[in-house]
Amino acid sequence: MKCKAALLIGISLSVAASQIHASAQVTARQGEAPAPKIVQFESPMILELPLPDVLALKPGNAKRLAEVRNYICDKDVSLLSLTATTRYKGPKKARSMELIVSGLVSIIDSYDRRVDIRLRLKDGETEIGTGFLRNYSAAEERNTEFSVSLPVDEAKLQAAFSSERKPILELTLTVRDDS
Repeated sequence: MKCKAALLIGISLSVAASQIHASAQVTARQGEAPAPKIVQFESPMILELPLPDVLALKPGNAKRLAEVRNYICDKDVSLLSLTATTRYKGPKKARSMELIVSGLVSIIDSYDRRVDIRLRLKDGETEIGTGFLRNYSAAEERNTEFSVSLPVDEAKLQAAFSSERKPILELTLTVRDDS
């Protein structure tokens, strides 16, 4: 008799438990995605990027710069896939160094723009090199390639990489309507 009572209680509890579980909702997810960190700026937008060691690059090789796609200028313009490489000009004994910064200007669904890109390579407050791209046409709904050359004093750049603080590439993006 005790066995039957225990069996009946066990069956009653399992039926009650199954009814509780059946009414609960199932949720599923694939890990947690971080919230997008979009930062809006009005023109001009100034970004300071740490410069990776470009002195060790072999000719034709490039180093990727910090990702800046989440920084949006004038609601529609961002920079993508920034890279830096070096190039030497002139004879070996009198050669001069250039830092080449390349990437894409991305315009989302809006209208065509004209952009100015100013680059300043700095070691603290000391300017090592400057380059400009003026009045560059970028079409809406497209990623337009760009490249900016900065003549650089190689000795100053080497000194900047050997100091505690590393060189900073200051990028100023100015945007104008071109519709």
